[in-house]
Formats: sequence, structure tokens, C-alpha cells
Amino acid sequence: MLRTRRDVLHYLAQATDYERQTKTAARRTVFDLDRMRRLCSALGDPQLAPHTVHLTGTKGKGSTAILLHDLLRAHGARVGLYTSPHFERLEERIVVDGRPISSRGLAAALEEVRRAAVRCRRREPGFAPTFFDLFTAAAFVHFRRRRVAFAVIEVGLGGRLDSTNVLSPSVCAITTIDYDHTHVLGDTLSKIAREKCGILRPCVPCISAESKPEPLAVIEAAVSANGGLLRRLGRDFHVANVRVAGPPSRMHQRFDLVTTDHDFLALRLPVAGEHQVRNAAVAVACLEALQSQGRVRVSGRAVRSALGSLRLPGRVEILRRRPWIVCDAAHNPAGIRALVRSLRVLRGPARTAPTTFLFGCASDKDWPAMLGELRGAGARLVVTAIPSPRSVPPERLRTAALRSGWRESSLEICRDPLRRLTGLVKDLPVEGLLCITGSFYLAGRLRRALLRLSRPESA
Repeated sequence: MLRTRRDVLHYLAQATDYERQTKTAARRTVFDLDRMRRLCSALGDPQLAPHTVHLTGTKGKGSTAILLHDLLRAHGARVGLYTSPHFERLEERIVVDGRPISSRGLAAALEEVRRAAVRCRRREPGFAPTFFDLFTAAAFVHFRRRRVAFAVIEVGLGGRLDSTNVLSPSVCAITTIDYDHTHVLGDTLSKIAREKCGILRPCVPCISAESKPEPLAVIEAAVSANGGLLRRLGRDFHVANVRVAGPPSRMHQRFDLVTTDHDFLALRLPVAGEHQVRNAAVAVACLEALQSQGRVRVSGRAVRSALGSLRLPGRVEILRRRPWIVCDAAHNPAGIRALVRSLRVLRGPARTAPTTFLFGCASDKDWPAMLGELRGAGARLVVTAIPSPRSVPPERLRTAALRSGWRESSLEICRDPLRRLTGLVKDLPVEGLLCITGSFYLAGRLRRALLRLSRPESA
């Protein structure tokens, strides 16, 4: 039986974990939802209990999921949130009403899943759910136990064959499509979009922020084929007058959001990055789609309250000012581009002061392109390893950085980022900036140490 956190970690360690596999191993992987369907059936299909919003996309889906969770909570609902990966602890992936599952609660949920898996294995000796299967099923079990009214579920990878795709959602959302996991999802935006569209269901509305013609055409065709309604940012709901406001110590974004049912003027969002404004717009549009189904009544006051108190750990998270210390989990070229734009806006007139990037990433990412996006945005690049078997060796990162245009004098290889962190912070000038980016694993490992070195502030 699973009773303690140690029991949980031991049990999960025996399952295949695609999050920690190399790109070569992932290419050999056969993804199949039948295994997850059988496991959920043995559990009594807990995923069907709450009203669910299912979110996918290359970037923005995690932030949008957190935003929608907060919006539903502000409207008085009991809400479950399932996201991945985590920053520091596994428990962060399963949340109810803002609180991560306890270690004891995780053990109890996984014990129920373990017993169901044993029953499946008796009927089918080769039955072997993956780490993500088990954890996703545990989230469904926990949400049923806590009797949540709504569940906000983020796709792990792609959509069509993701373990979460056993839902019967009330609303689907596709944030934006870009290149990532191309070895699994395909090497064109159309192919990637088709995998993401696998979460769509007949007559279920879809909310999207996508505007690029190639993936948008795929999304429109898929929604139409399912008899659903597509609501697009820029056509059916609109963001306007985005601006950065407030003094440096309380910097935030203001924007207007006009939807079919509401005009939200001068909304406040205390996080950096204009892309987060778009994510907020998608989350509000999902909320209104639930309203159209009679599942919630949207309140302007609740929307303002939820957005105004938002916290997004590891998403252009400002941990200190003077000097600036920023933690961001961008792990694909599109995410790095958004990060670079956000840093330029954040710093304003001080953006000419030197910037140091501490960068590490997984081997299945397009790290040469990511390093190219960082070139020109910083004066110094420190490359390191991430705490994962999939880590790119720092020497390879250094070689790729040189090829992308970084000067040798601006590069440093770091073997132990935790030890190097104090020195990097100490070396920063008053107006300088240190940004940790490239991977959830790196951001998660260093964030706690950075919080010890810095006085945390709200953006």
C-alpha cells in the first residue's frame, strides 16, 4: 500500500516516464489512449464527474489554466487544476481551490489508482500504465474525492494521444501553435495543429488565440467538422490599450477586454509579458463559454479580483529589482521570444544595462534556435545542465551559442548552477539583470534558492 511520500516516489519510479526520456527513446514510443481508458474505467471514470475545460497549445496553456482556475474560484466554485510539469514538488501538479494536494492525499489517490491498475493487470498481464497515466488518473480521483464542480486540465504533450484526452469537456481551448516536440507531433505547424485539435469534441466550443494562417486553417476545419463553435481572439473577443503602469516596485499591466457579453475596461494584471494579457483574454472567453451553458454567471467584479491578484510562478517572475532577477520557464523558441520582449518592456530606460542569462534545457527542445533568440538580448550567457537525464551537456550549448553569434568572451560554462548562483547575483550592477530560463527543471531547481537571495516582490 502507498501511505507515504516515499512510497509514492518508489511506485512512480517503476513506471515509464516519458518526461525524462531522451529524444531518441521518445521516437520509439507508441502512444495509445486505450490503456488510459481502461484504467479510468476500472476507477469508475472519475474524469467524467466535474465540468471540465481542456487546454492545449504550444505556449500559454499552463498560464491560461491557472488564470481560469483563479477566475472560477473568484466566482465561488470549487475548482480542480491539473498542470505539468512542476517546479519543485510533484504535488504542485494537482491543485484544488489554490492548494496543492498534500503528500498524504497524493498517496491516497495513487493507492486507489494502483489497486485499479492491479485489477487491470489481472485481466491483461501486459498492462503497464506510464508515470503520466498514473498521475493523471490520481488527479481525476482526487478531484472526485474533493467533489470539485469544475476541473481545468492542461494537456501534457500534444493532445490527440495525451493521457488527459479521456475527458468529455464542456469547453476546449487551444492557445497558440508553434514548433515544439516536433519529433513526436510533426515538423510543420499544420501537423502540430492537427495533434492539438485531437482534444476537440462534437458540439463543444473551442476558444483560441491562434492567428497564424497555417495552424488556424487546421483549427477552423477541425472545429467545423465537430459541429462546434470557434471563438477567436481578435475576431470574437478583443484586447486593446495594453500598457505597463505603476512604479517599478508595483509594475503591472493594464488592458481593456471586449467580449460578446462584457466590456472589461482597465483590467489590472500584476504579471509581466503582453502574452499573459492574451492568455487572460482566452481564460475569460472560456469562462463566458461556461456561462453560455448555464454553468456559471460571470461577474465583472470577480473577473477584476481574480486577474488583479494573479500569481504565476516561473513565468517572467520578478524575484528582485535593483538588480533585476527574473525566473522564466520558457523552453521553446516562441517562449524565449516572448521572454525577450517582456524583459525589454519591463526594464524601460534601464534596458541598456547588462543582462546575464543562465540557460539550460532538455535535449528534445530546439536549443540552437533558443540560443539564437537570446543573442542580442544579453551581454553574457552562462550555460549549464538541468537536473534531468535529458539535459543537453553545457559544452554542446556553448558550441551552439558560438554558432548562433554569441562571442566567446561572453560565454561561460557552469557545472553547478546552485553554487554559481550567489556569485552571479553578487556580480550584477545595480541596474543589471539576471534571467534564469530554458527549462522548467532549471527554473524549479533555482527558484527557491533565488527567493532566499532575493526579497520576493509582486510584479
